[in-house]
Amino acid sequence: LGMELAPSVWIKGGFGSMRNMEMGFGLRPYFNVSVIQENPTDGSAVTDLAIYPYRAVGLPVGKNYAIKLSANGQYKTTAVQMSTGVVEFQNKVTIFDFGPIEQNVLTSTPIQVDILENGQEPPVATGQAVCSSVANGV
Repeated sequence: LGMELAPSVWIKGGFGSMRNMEMGFGLRPYFNVSVIQENPTDGSAVTDLAIYPYRAVGLPVGKNYAIKLSANGQYKTTAVQMSTGVVEFQNKVTIFDFGPIEQNVLTSTPIQVDILENGQEPPVATGQAVCSSVANGV
């Protein structure tokens, strides 16, 4: 059980150095359900890969950023969001489905993470993440 922000209540005013702005807040309950399937232990099991970027911290205030993920021969990019030092993304989770992947490929192939200013190439920062192990098919 959790909460997801959705626009429903609007507030007009200022926040820090930002003036004459409108902000909307709302709550929508949701359930997060995980279905786990037992897989063979030889690493040949296939599972769906989903990578969801939800927060980036330490970015300069007042600039706009997007996150680009590259994995399993595909790339996905978040919507552009303004930074207040922390950027939180609220894209639909289904956008970040990278398709089926064998577990041994998942643990041996890096996932590329790029931070794009204004959602444009070239990236202002880049990095790689590696899944070191898979536990119970997750």
